[in-house]
Amino acid sequence: MSDEFFEKDIYVEVALPVAQFMTFTYRIPSSLLRSVGDKKLIGRRVLVPFKKKGFSGIITDISQNTEDIRNIRDVIDFPDKKPVFPENYIKAIKNISDYYISPIGISLNNLIPEGLRWEYSREKKRWITKGEINYVITPDITRIDSSIKLTKRSRELLEILIEKGELSLDQIRELGFSKKTVDTLFEKGLIKKINIHLREGIRLRQEKGSFSTEKRRKGVYVYSFDDPDTRLKKYISIFSKLLKEGKTGIIIFPNVASVKKVYRDLNEKFGERVIPYFDGIPEKDKTDIWFSLMESSGFIIVGTYSSAFVPAKDLSLIIIEEEQSDSYKPLRTPRFDLRRAVYEIYRHSEGISVIYGSSVPSVESYYSLGKGLLKNLEKKEDITGINTEILIKKYEKGMYITELKKIPEDKTVLILSNRKGYASFLYCERCEEEVLCERCDYPLKIHKEDTKYTKCEVCGKKYQYLDRCLRCDLELKEIGTGTEKIYEDIKKIFPDQVSFIDEERKTRIKVGTTVMDKEFVYDRYDFVINVYPDIFLFMPDFKGDEVFFKSLFQPLFLSKERYIVLTNAKENPALLSLSEKKPSLFYESELENRKISGLPPFRRFILLTFEKKGLSIESVKSIFEKWLKDEKIRNIDYEGVFYAYRSKIRDRNRVQIILKDFKEKEKLKRLYEKSSEKGIKLIIDVDPKQIV
Repeated sequence: MSDEFFEKDIYVEVALPVAQFMTFTYRIPSSLLRSVGDKKLIGRRVLVPFKKKGFSGIITDISQNTEDIRNIRDVIDFPDKKPVFPENYIKAIKNISDYYISPIGISLNNLIPEGLRWEYSREKKRWITKGEINYVITPDITRIDSSIKLTKRSRELLEILIEKGELSLDQIRELGFSKKTVDTLFEKGLIKKINIHLREGIRLRQEKGSFSTEKRRKGVYVYSFDDPDTRLKKYISIFSKLLKEGKTGIIIFPNVASVKKVYRDLNEKFGERVIPYFDGIPEKDKTDIWFSLMESSGFIIVGTYSSAFVPAKDLSLIIIEEEQSDSYKPLRTPRFDLRRAVYEIYRHSEGISVIYGSSVPSVESYYSLGKGLLKNLEKKEDITGINTEILIKKYEKGMYITELKKIPEDKTVLILSNRKGYASFLYCERCEEEVLCERCDYPLKIHKEDTKYTKCEVCGKKYQYLDRCLRCDLELKEIGTGTEKIYEDIKKIFPDQVSFIDEERKTRIKVGTTVMDKEFVYDRYDFVINVYPDIFLFMPDFKGDEVFFKSLFQPLFLSKERYIVLTNAKENPALLSLSEKKPSLFYESELENRKISGLPPFRRFILLTFEKKGLSIESVKSIFEKWLKDEKIRNIDYEGVFYAYRSKIRDRNRVQIILKDFKEKEKLKRLYEKSSEKGIKLIIDVDPKQIV
């Protein structure tokens, strides 16, 4: 823009953190414009009045609609010396927001550091950071002892944290827990914040010297069928070349535990060129990192979801590790799938490549490879080159102890269970049914404190433990085994040789959970025993077989000599695929089944979740049908209206509808507005990770 352009008032479109699908027009007085150092306006943060409040917003465009300027208000100030996003990122985030039907203001606001989210406090008469600073929480215990006295809600949250390994404060709120419940667990020393100590003076320094101008082949790649350690070595090799060229790369993990582990390894290799970025970092440091990386290049950023949106100078590569993880599709707005969001950044940028990394690719990535939409980083079609012996055996109670006793005592062993807890569920062989939650029709998980009890993992309701089937009076069997039970059984035989995988204590035998994407595990063991992964086949969702497949294949890459699977699902295509070391057998079978059933990736789903206290199916049906009539929508394929599996959260009833291949997304904004008018919260989830 020329200097003359800044000699007159300018009208701009500003995205604000409000639940409205629009931007707002403001005037920048010429007197304020003249004080701006960097003349780039798009992507700048501005302080503006809004109704009776004041917010920080982001300029997304120069306004062309200035005919009626009477009610247009002035921008108050520019709080930063430069934009928070370059123009290409604004375009990419606009596109992503449109695809996921997310208000652009909320999208942009949630992607910048929390310390840049301001609102005006009338009480304090100054601009303050909006809301509470987000951080990541992890349990400080591995199991809940019966001596620990907690309220029902505190115990529920602690159980979830032990199960998940870590959650951000925002994720905890989405699950319906209050800050007070979190504070109670902090006070009792049962949970802690995750942090990485950063060196003093976070301002980054640009490396001096001339860099290579070698052109890197741009593209989107899948890197699979290698173990985590091999993949990390490959990434280190790539990063070495990037740093020599003066370029920056980002590597993203689904959790902070993995970030901390890989950060240590990369820091040993590249020193101060490695920068961590995640919710556990102090907000001032995050803000400093954000702006410094926009000016300096030649760094490796190691982080979680939010690090993908850091607009680093000379960014050349974005790696999404464990790309199939559900953590990359957040529960809160904006519900961007990180893989698609990063692809949009790639589309709007010059010279950026993207790698989706995992031991085994997601079904969607495999499908995209077959269609030529993605490329293989390494020419690997199968894993026949892995020399590990695979044994598939029938699961019987206590079988893992029998197998463990056969292993020489100089060998390291990893024993994986389907989940944490004491066991999985109760099963009646005569009725051929599990004991289900009366609310959710979901198998009840067995827990043990002083005595055994069962609990629904969906709604949280607890039940008395049953010895016999209520329908036929046959003795019930405990199916599946939790990590607590395995640990107790092994400790009786090898008291000093066993510990949990997340304990730092070194022992010959480690116990962990089957789904390993909670941590980037690259330690390898002589023997791996996978105990009853069949539980994933009971998931009330179309992805159950894929999760079962993943739970079978990921542990294989951690085993040096022998991999033993204890299962009763021997006819499942995933087990045939494993025994022949040909993942393609499963992918082709799964894709054929999904095609016949009309499931993703062959069809696109939008999950609509309506939430309100006392909400009924009839009231949602009335709103939905009126919307169809008002918007003249005739050809629409959908399922519903029905209560969600988690039918109540925070005393709000939840009702759902699934739209199939619905193209008129703009009209969904009106459904959102109609629902809001009735006091109903509508969550629009495009390409949901689960449909339950």
